[in-house]
Amino acid sequence: METGRSRRPWGCPRSKRAIAMKRFTVIMLFMAVAAVNAAADGGMWMVNLIDKSLALKMRDAGMKIDPSMIYNETTASFSDAVVFFEQGCTGSVISDEGLVMTTHHCAYPDIVGVSSEDNNYLEDGFWAMTLEEERPIPGKNAMFLKYIIDVTDDVGEYIAETEREGKQINMRRMRFLMEKAVRDETGYKAVLSSMWCGEKYYMSLYEVYPDVRLVAAPGVSIASFGGDVDNWEWPQHKGDFAMYRIYAAPDGSPAEYSPENVPLSPRYSFAISTDGYSEGDFTLIMGYPDATGRYSSSFAVKDDIYRINPITVGMKEDRIRIIRGHMAENPAVRLKYYNTFFSLSNAREYDAGETDNILRHHILDSIASREAVLQAWVSEDPVRIERWGSLMGDLERKYADVAGISDQILYFTGTMIEGTGLYPYVRNMAVRKNRHGDSPKTVQRFADAFRAVGGMWKQLDPKVEKELLEYAVSVFFTHIDEEFRSPFHVYLEEIFGNDYSAMTDYVWENSFFTDKARYDSLSALVVPVLEDARSYEIGSCGEACDILRERIALYYDPLYQLLRSSRMYEFYTALSRVEDGVSVEMLEDKYARMLYSMRESSGIPQYPDANSTMRFTFGNVSPLSPRDAVYYSWRSTSDGIVQKYSPEKEDFAPDGRFMQLLCSGDWGRWAADDGKMYVDFLTDNDVTRGNSGSPVLDCNGKLIGMAFDANYESLAGGLYYLEDYNKAVCADIRYILWILDKYAGMSRIIEELGL
Repeated sequence: METGRSRRPWGCPRSKRAIAMKRFTVIMLFMAVAAVNAAADGGMWMVNLIDKSLALKMRDAGMKIDPSMIYNETTASFSDAVVFFEQGCTGSVISDEGLVMTTHHCAYPDIVGVSSEDNNYLEDGFWAMTLEEERPIPGKNAMFLKYIIDVTDDVGEYIAETEREGKQINMRRMRFLMEKAVRDETGYKAVLSSMWCGEKYYMSLYEVYPDVRLVAAPGVSIASFGGDVDNWEWPQHKGDFAMYRIYAAPDGSPAEYSPENVPLSPRYSFAISTDGYSEGDFTLIMGYPDATGRYSSSFAVKDDIYRINPITVGMKEDRIRIIRGHMAENPAVRLKYYNTFFSLSNAREYDAGETDNILRHHILDSIASREAVLQAWVSEDPVRIERWGSLMGDLERKYADVAGISDQILYFTGTMIEGTGLYPYVRNMAVRKNRHGDSPKTVQRFADAFRAVGGMWKQLDPKVEKELLEYAVSVFFTHIDEEFRSPFHVYLEEIFGNDYSAMTDYVWENSFFTDKARYDSLSALVVPVLEDARSYEIGSCGEACDILRERIALYYDPLYQLLRSSRMYEFYTALSRVEDGVSVEMLEDKYARMLYSMRESSGIPQYPDANSTMRFTFGNVSPLSPRDAVYYSWRSTSDGIVQKYSPEKEDFAPDGRFMQLLCSGDWGRWAADDGKMYVDFLTDNDVTRGNSGSPVLDCNGKLIGMAFDANYESLAGGLYYLEDYNKAVCADIRYILWILDKYAGMSRIIEELGL
């Protein structure tokens, strides 16, 4: 029956004019998208993929060096002086004796690790006046990129062969086998990375130096001046730096710590410029940005800001409140929890700021425009329609289907796993047999885990942890559905109802993890087995492990049962049932490849999402105008420290001697041309988490500063780059040198730098 509208039967060919008009529309949309990308996409570019077009853009921005200086496998280049710390930070080699500079907040755990109540280096600063005073940091590795290999074809061959054999593709196993093969052949650490969600694969080869020693770090009141208040803000006035030295064997090869080791003679080190910079000057930043999601769909962004962030921000805020209260009362607690507090606060503000900026800058509208172009491009070609035609609808339905169980996973992770500092100790005590049975290594794992529990309160505070545990318990029982609660959880609820304080008391007082008397009693039964040499022999280690499991009796410990009787496996099993063979991640990967293909076909330059592989970003020193009629200069000076100084607020109260030096204005040779001390400055380089510690280079490749933060308006940058709003906050190298020289008296470092 006709409805008054003319209809074209399905399958009937459209007129040539209609086809031509549609193609014209798509071309115009492409032109608009290309223009936007050329102007607004900052770029975290791969160091091994610099083409002529990109080189010209850098030259136009003001770069004077040859682009081959960024990364070169045959001659020394900048990449040889960029250090990757496995903890997720970047560093830069700044001397011919292996001296490395990174941020103070990246060094927090190490500074705390060498501190004590008598020598609180976090508060007072650490300054090694001789090589002998430099402190080894166990477990810290410094990694240098040696090669990047395109292994896309190799991965394709593995997938094709697996499919021919009728086997299930196991990407994790493929990664393990490929990395092992390269490592065995070359001796380098090999890391396989997927780019554009599987469009390309690259293998990065690293030389790893395990002898890293702490050299210098200012007190936290200088390094983190402004604290949480100024974090992710501008202007800032932080001296956020620390220095390490990399040591090697006498022949220059990587070696574990030894008194015989010598300072590394690096392949390249950055020369330092004290000539300064001005607005508009070229800047190059290199480093290891952690992760971005700029190829995400609009559904992923909505899920992030409307569902995930409200849940995670709420839990982080409550944990911050608990920890802050105890830190304010006890300096010893402050020392133990400063790094945890900073990490929580940093993550909370990032999540909240991401939501705020996505909404404020109408980023969802921008992504909707991009998706209109995508859909027009897909609909133009039958092959594309077959591959991606239903994708947007599939994404919308899938996100709706998994929202409920995904909420459960967030609450479970935020309480039982991440909610306290206790979980790692509890988890590590669960030493299970591997498929080959127990071995002497199993006994050693028991020994390490049990002794770690005995020393737990050197790292944690009982009052803090008990309050965090009570909060975690209350959130868990309020938000986790009954189907995911274990029989032990049901038992607790039957006995205590919603009296979470009494529930926590019961668990706390009856666990050997938290009750010293119980731990000591258990120790009398366990330690003799751990100290018996026969426990570490092949023939008797199995019997020893059985005895240890019986005596420790984890499954009767209430804290273990509380934290470990429900497992992530149960949540993911439920999620898998809802997904029915097609996960959100699979659809998002498909979306990313669609976006990549569209840009590739239209000749739009593009870079993959950050994934802790080495990247570079270029830009210029620039001011910030975050809102209408609001303007911030591109640099901050020491005047701001004096203006913000408040002895009643620990985040704004450097020590008296520092303030006296600052107020004297004796900058010496570290002053700017106008006689002032520049502290921090802004550039429009594209950075994110993981870039902390990245070198900031001028047009001649000389080091003028170090990236340590970004501004609040950039917090949507993980999902979408905003031109004029995404800024890198950098420490001026002259301020760092002034602290080393005038405040710390480290003339040996100044001389080592050749200044």
